[in-house]
Amino acid sequence: MLAAAAGMALLAACGSATHDVGSAPTPAPTAATPAATTPAPTVPGGQPTARTGGEGMAGMVQAVSAAFPSAKRWLVLIEQCHPEAMSCPDGHTWLASTTDAGRHWSVRPSPSLGGVDEMVFHNGLDGWAADSEGRGALWVTHDGGTVWEPVAVPNGYDYGVSLSVAGGEVWGLAQPADPSTPPEILRGRASGSTLSPVPGRQRTDGLLVAGGANVAYIQAISPLQRSTGTTDAGRSWQHLTRACPWPDYAAPEGPPGAAGEELVIACRATELYRGVPKLADRRPFSILERSSDGGRHWSAYPNPQLVGDPTLVSARVGWATCDFTQVCRSVDGGRTWKTVWEPTESTGTPDVVVATSAADAAAVIPVSAGGRSSLLVVSTADGGRRWTTTPLPLPDR
Repeated sequence: MLAAAAGMALLAACGSATHDVGSAPTPAPTAATPAATTPAPTVPGGQPTARTGGEGMAGMVQAVSAAFPSAKRWLVLIEQCHPEAMSCPDGHTWLASTTDAGRHWSVRPSPSLGGVDEMVFHNGLDGWAADSEGRGALWVTHDGGTVWEPVAVPNGYDYGVSLSVAGGEVWGLAQPADPSTPPEILRGRASGSTLSPVPGRQRTDGLLVAGGANVAYIQAISPLQRSTGTTDAGRSWQHLTRACPWPDYAAPEGPPGAAGEELVIACRATELYRGVPKLADRRPFSILERSSDGGRHWSAYPNPQLVGDPTLVSARVGWATCDFTQVCRSVDGGRTWKTVWEPTESTGTPDVVVATSAADAAAVIPVSAGGRSSLLVVSTADGGRRWTTTPLPLPDR
């Protein structure tokens, strides 16, 4: 996720339903939006054109998570902040959804999903949502995100759950409230409704990513621990070489991108996490590390574009953020990256970037002016050559 940047006000407010996600099984109706909210023209070169219009929500909004289960079904989870707040700790939660690629949106209050910061989908209908910090709430949907049902988390492991989906499976790493207790590793069918502890326990705490059917990796955060991986659904775990070498680049920026045994991760210089603004020996601020053997061996690559949150959708194609504001794409397994979208003065920078295939990716961008905020979705279906801007109108609340 990226920090929001203010832009200009746009879009008319969309009618909203009052359905509380997770508390009532009745689907919320889709509200039709005015003609001015149809997608803006596609333009080449990664420079989308925004439409201006209504006022939007009061205060500041941020997209805390987004999912694009299919070409036309999109979901955006939104936090609305107090007009005078600089952050959103106590903001109101809204869920925006569309089934026609943004021509019509339903935007409804969803307090049950408050705190959720991850949404992952297996297909167009089966998805999971989790609060990775603080509450450990876990939810599942089987209708594309209209109705969410709570999922039980093991007792004592309610401090946060991180999720990853691949190969028809969903994996979870549940954090205990007691920091001396190791995390619980969970696994289940992505089309199911429960997650169960894996039979092979291990004590590594870190960043979880699923690599395929029966395959998962945990990248260790602490330099005192080793990374681990499994290829047999968690029955056994192998110690792997830790990426992000100590002491120079010991801090991973996020979980690795994974496609089978191909892994790529961004590592930030350790000094930056100690508050040192400059590296005395002029080492790069960040490097990329890649593995082609499931984390047994790693190779370092330069990262002049400050690639972050890399995602591999295949062994060769990946998507990431670059320089904190741009969308980048790789066609060589993460060795090199090319900017395929960058913000303009009218669009600002993304809160969330989601990639679903080698050709498809999207970003959610907040825009605001005069104390009112709305969102834009920029998306591509051809690997980033052309982008379409779709307004996400927010109700006047």
